[in-house]
Parts: sequence; C-alpha cells; structure tokens
Amino acid sequence: MKKVLFTLVALLMICSAPIFAQGGRQRGQAPQSAEEMVESQWQRIASSAKLSSDQTKKLADTYKAYRNELRELMPQRRDEGQGQKAELSDNEVKANTLKSFSDERKRIDIQEKYFNEFCKTLTPRQANMIINQRGGMQGNVGAPARQVPRSDNNFAPRGNYRR
Repeated sequence: MKKVLFTLVALLMICSAPIFAQGGRQRGQAPQSAEEMVESQWQRIASSAKLSSDQTKKLADTYKAYRNELRELMPQRRDEGQGQKAELSDNEVKANTLKSFSDERKRIDIQEKYFNEFCKTLTPRQANMIINQRGGMQGNVGAPARQVPRSDNNFAPRGNYRR
C-alpha cells in the first residue's frame, strides 16, 4: 500500500511541476502599461551597461524620451481583415516603400541625437549598448553570433576536423 501511495504522490508531483514552472504575470494581474515596460527595460539596460545609480537616475528621463520618439515612428497596426486589399497597386507600393525609407531616416536621426545625449554622461561603448538594444533583452550587443560549422552527414563529427 505504501508503494502505491508513494507512486501516486510522486506522479502527482511530476505532473504538477510544469504548472508551477510557468513564469510571467499572475492571474488577475493587469498587464503593464507602456511606461512601466519602458521603466523595466531601462532598469535592465542600466544594470547590463553597469551604470552607477547616479547615471541611472540622470538618464532615465532621456531614455524614456528616446523610446517615446521611436514609438511615434512605429506604423499603426491595422486589423488584418478590415479594409485591406488583396493586392496593392504599384502607386501604393511605391508610396509605402518611400514612407518606410523616410521613417528609417527619421529613426537614424533620433538614434544619433540620443547617442550624442548619452555620450555626454556615458562612455561611447555604454551609449552604443543603450542605442542598439532591442527592448532590453539582447545580451552582447554588437557581438557576432557564433557560427558552428555543419556537416551534410549527420553522423560525421562536427567542427573543423582534419580527415
């Protein structure tokens, strides 16, 4: 009887572990506002850039202004099914492409402006980390991704081995 009870308890624990392993927000908790998300991003970036508490406080408003200016450039999201043609005319494609070029120029100008602002307080390397981050989730900014050589034969050893 003890073995059966022990087995059932163990099975129950194993099956319930993935339920508690789910991170994220709790049920009933409201999603974060845009300002709260920008604040949490700034805290992550400041810690990864190893900023002092004075630098973090001093540049928080600058970072928030930077993110707000970038957010204004983002295209408005449309509902997929409403009022969208299956095919765009050549003039519409041209207009959309030219608008995207213009928005990209504006984005680069904003990044340059705030890079210079950040360089007044930080080193160029730290300012580059802040400007080139993607939502604060990127690890080593600017570091190339490690390429692993692959063989066509799945059973062959991987890597640069001489044959």
